[in-house]
Amino acid sequence: MPHFHLFTFLSVISVLGSPPSGSDLNINFNKFEAETRGVGVASSLAVVATHLRCNGLGSEDTPYSAFPLSEAFTLTWTASPVKTNSTQKSNTDPRPVSYPTVTGFEVVLASEGTPLPVFGSNPGIRSTSGGFSWSSGLISSPVPAFVLPNIATSQMNPGSTYYWQVQLKQQLSTAGDSASNPGIQPVETGILETAPAENIWDGSDWIGGASQLRTDWDLVKPIKNSNSAGIFVTRARAYVTGVGAFEFFVNGEKISDHIMDPGESVYDKKTLYVTFNITKALVTSANNAIGIQLGNSKWGYLDIYANRTATGDQSGDSTRAARVVITAKLSDGTEISLKSNPGDWFSNHGPIIYDHLWHGEIFDSRKINNYSASAHWCSNSLRIPGFNSIPGMTWSPAKLIHPKIGELYPQLMPPVRTIDKHQPISTEKYKMGDGSDAILFDFGNNMAGVTSIQLNLTEIDEYVNSNSVVNTTAVTIIMRFEHTEITASNGTA
Repeated sequence: MPHFHLFTFLSVISVLGSPPSGSDLNINFNKFEAETRGVGVASSLAVVATHLRCNGLGSEDTPYSAFPLSEAFTLTWTASPVKTNSTQKSNTDPRPVSYPTVTGFEVVLASEGTPLPVFGSNPGIRSTSGGFSWSSGLISSPVPAFVLPNIATSQMNPGSTYYWQVQLKQQLSTAGDSASNPGIQPVETGILETAPAENIWDGSDWIGGASQLRTDWDLVKPIKNSNSAGIFVTRARAYVTGVGAFEFFVNGEKISDHIMDPGESVYDKKTLYVTFNITKALVTSANNAIGIQLGNSKWGYLDIYANRTATGDQSGDSTRAARVVITAKLSDGTEISLKSNPGDWFSNHGPIIYDHLWHGEIFDSRKINNYSASAHWCSNSLRIPGFNSIPGMTWSPAKLIHPKIGELYPQLMPPVRTIDKHQPISTEKYKMGDGSDAILFDFGNNMAGVTSIQLNLTEIDEYVNSNSVVNTTAVTIIMRFEHTEITASNGTA
């Protein structure tokens, strides 16, 4: 079948290209056919474990999901066939290529900094200085799932990282082929992060007062001495929650690609927090700028939690709040932490003037323009001269907030992310009922997402000049977005 497709394809190309002679055409075919035979086909295929997941989350998610030790740790994977480097099957070999049958598996696990056991090792626990490793031994089962036994989970500590691998036992159905693990198999490594102890939140407060929260963190200040030079961060985790939604920043960079953390919940029963690996984001050579941007999300929509009309606060400043605990371990063994409290954190009204789960947000870009590149709201120390005098940036002590919150629990679900981007398939101009102009952008499908737009400032300048607007600094452009699944006959939502 592969030869049929290849030659059919080449024949069509040759006809369209009008080759000068049949001999040239035959030479090309023979050359291509010889190259194809030279590649060969593997006579044995291995099956390897891919897409390793713990409790439904894979390695790309687990740095942001910490599993409580009270959970049952269920490891799952996908059995994927791959070619091996063992033997090559010639084109004249009459035997069909067979996919192996998985008959069992072996799981190995180790704490961070401890080597994983070699596959085939005796099953059981191996204690090391500061850690442990464990091997399941061969499990005779084709099912791609395994619950870690108590003998392994009892060795785990809160707020720690563990690594695991799986090797599959396999049997080829074609007689004469290798019976188990043919060739060299690539091995993926899964990550398992445990949640911190519940008392880690002791000493931290719910804080708020505005849409942006900031603090500074000097990691080496507590230990500054003649030996502090060269100290670096070996491990750092930030445990962050916010109601209704938050974005977390370190030194001017948003941590992760998540949108609308944390996941929605019945807040007075259980509120979720998110774990961030910020080891590479922190520095020891200067202050670290730590920031949180808050929104109302579903929290601010439900009157039971935040009745914005009754409080006379449509911004949500009196009800939205964040709570943070950051832990860091330095290369000299020092362990330090940072916790949210009104005394060390400050608040500022950022460009998001108003936001609502259903009604969108009011965004004042003039406040962004007031931030110079050297003084982004979360890139420099709050202590630098003149930082608080930049227009639009007035930092005041954060306020203590008392939200109606239940148990704090780690977020175990995959985060919301941008998974695709769509361009409009058509645009139409309409005249709104109030006489204003509107444009309908049709994206061609239903979706959950956000809208972004770019403005051509050159055209705006031309409009300003052509209309004899003298004070160009006073020109304000106001845009209103409405999202809808259907439109009326005149295009309005």
